[in-house]
Amino acid sequence: SWERAFALLRLQYARSWLHHEEPANARLDAEKALEHFHADSKERENRAKCLLVLGEAWDRLGSASATTPLREAVDLFDREGALRLQAEALVKLGKATGRRGDADSAHNCFSRALALFDMLGDPRADDVRKLLDAQ
Repeated sequence: SWERAFALLRLQYARSWLHHEEPANARLDAEKALEHFHADSKERENRAKCLLVLGEAWDRLGSASATTPLREAVDLFDREGALRLQAEALVKLGKATGRRGDADSAHNCFSRALALFDMLGDPRADDVRKLLDAQ
């Protein structure tokens, strides 16, 4: 449907805004995309992608609310079996919780992400090891 296509376009815009260091605009487009990929939507992976972008935007804006969409994204990616995306979400959640002073939660997120990246043979495992070593 055209509504779905427009929601996916909004998600891409949101990602682009983050890439260009415009988290406020990313938040707006991610929220618009989430209107289509609501909680009852059968497109859980697209919902999770929107939540991931939204959480990252909120984190860059300094909002304590950033962890809520990131946790939901982790859970949805886990349910969908999207391991690489789950690992990416865990890294973002670890950074967000660490910035808010929850070192234990950050360590747990990074450890889980490392296990997934290692299992997948993803080279980003080395980046996560560095995050763990820096704690």
